[in-house]
Amino acid sequence: MCISETENYAEYIAETQADGLIEYEEVEEDDGAQLLLEQAAAEERRREWEEAEYRARTEAVFFPLLEYREKYPDSEFAEDLEDLLKEMADAFERKRDLPEYMRDEDISVIITGSSINEINLDLKNNTESWLIMDLPLGLYFIADKENVQNMVLTESMNILSVGTGESLSITAQVACMDIYKDIPDGNDMFGIDMLEENDPLLDLLNIFGIYRSGFEVMQAAVWILQDNPTRQAVMAALEYDDGEQAVSDGDYDEALRLVEMVKG
Repeated sequence: MCISETENYAEYIAETQADGLIEYEEVEEDDGAQLLLEQAAAEERRREWEEAEYRARTEAVFFPLLEYREKYPDSEFAEDLEDLLKEMADAFERKRDLPEYMRDEDISVIITGSSINEINLDLKNNTESWLIMDLPLGLYFIADKENVQNMVLTESMNILSVGTGESLSITAQVACMDIYKDIPDGNDMFGIDMLEENDPLLDLLNIFGIYRSGFEVMQAAVWILQDNPTRQAVMAALEYDDGEQAVSDGDYDEALRLVEMVKG
C-alpha cells in the first residue's frame, strides 16, 4: 500500500515535473518567437528610416520623413528625424540659384558637352552645410571653343540637393544657340551665365513651357530667333543618328510662329 502510494506519488511528481518542463519550454519558445518578431520589426523600422533619409537628402523632399514620423512616432530614430527636418528647413531657407552659389564659391562645377540637347554638370559642395539649389530658365552655357555652339537651358531644374562635402552629377536639357557653329560633344567644356531679364530668348523659353513644345520645335525656334537662318538651313542642321531629317515642315512652321509671338 505504501509502496503503491509511493509509486503513485513518484509518478505524479514525475508527471508534474514533465508538465512543468513542457510549460517552461513552451514559454521559452514563445519568448524566442516574440524576440524574433521584435528584431524583424526593428529591422523594418531601420530599413524604412534609411530609405526615408536617403530620399529626403537626395530629392530634398519632406514627405518621406513626415510619413515615417506618423507611422513610427516613438521610433529609435525619432531624434535623428527631427534633426534632419530642421536641417532641411534651414537648407530651404538658404536656397539659391546655381550661379549665386558659384559666385560665392560655395559650389564648384565642371560642365561638359554631351549632345545637341543635353549637357552634363558635375557639382561639388564646398561648404559644411547642406545646399539646395535651382537651375532656372535663363541659364546658358558658354563654350570654351570659338567654333562650338553655346547652349541654353530649355527646362528649369528645381530643388537640387547636394549634401555637405558631396558631389552631384546631373544631365540638363538644352538647345544649341548658334546654327553656324559645331554641335558640342563630350570633349567640350563650358562656363555658365544668365540671360538678361529683357532678352527675347528668355521670353521664348517661357513660351516653350506654355505650349509644351517638343525638342525639334524648340531647337528650330532658338536658331531662328538667334541667327535668322533659312528654312533649308534649319532642316539641314538637325538630323537623327540615321541621317533622317529631324525638323519637319510642321516643326519649322510652329517654331516660326513662336518666334513671331516673342517679337510681337
